[in-house]
Amino acid sequence: MLRYQLEQAPYEAKIIDQCMREKRELPPKFRDAPILFPGLQLYWTAWSDLQGDRGGMGDGLIPWSTKMQWADRYGLDARQAEELHYLLRELDYVWLEYQAKQRDK
Repeated sequence: MLRYQLEQAPYEAKIIDQCMREKRELPPKFRDAPILFPGLQLYWTAWSDLQGDRGGMGDGLIPWSTKMQWADRYGLDARQAEELHYLLRELDYVWLEYQAKQRDK
């Protein structure tokens, strides 16, 4: 989902509009765009909320303590807090990979 948002979303509206005007089928990467499954919005929101709390010069992982503070603030139980940590770490890896590619351009 995040990789799609970073790489395709900036072009999505324009491509969809163009296909509609020309009565053409959407390209597969847009037609088959990932969806956020029910129950995952909480973690997507957390990742978005915590973007500004990264270590380093904004190029590090979101700290564990920051994630746990967010979990406490929003009343997550222990299982949800562990899921929060795991899922946000995975999103961070995608984000950092994308940022590195942008710097190398």
